[in-house]
Amino acid sequence: MTDSLAATVRAQLVPLLASLCRILERDEEPAAWVFFHQIMSGLEAAEEEAEIGHFVIELSASAFLGFSYSPDAAIVLDHLLERAIEIADTMSADHRQAH
Repeated sequence: MTDSLAATVRAQLVPLLASLCRILERDEEPAAWVFFHQIMSGLEAAEEEAEIGHFVIELSASAFLGFSYSPDAAIVLDHLLERAIEIADTMSADHRQAH
């Protein structure tokens, strides 16, 4: 993964994750906060394409973990998942073209 792609992914996802974490903290949803905070921290530290891909895919698990989201959190999460899907599609298209 190029540094510019990693920076782009971070620029698109980390602010949304930070916003979501603030809302989850306000809403007193500690389990959801820990899950998304770990993803945010991982994305901030990731250097390899596989690491970025892992955290992007991990976001999709949020639909199956039984977290409860306030309307505010749901709006941010929807935007976050839309961006994650677009990034995953781009990464898989780049990977297919490279082979």
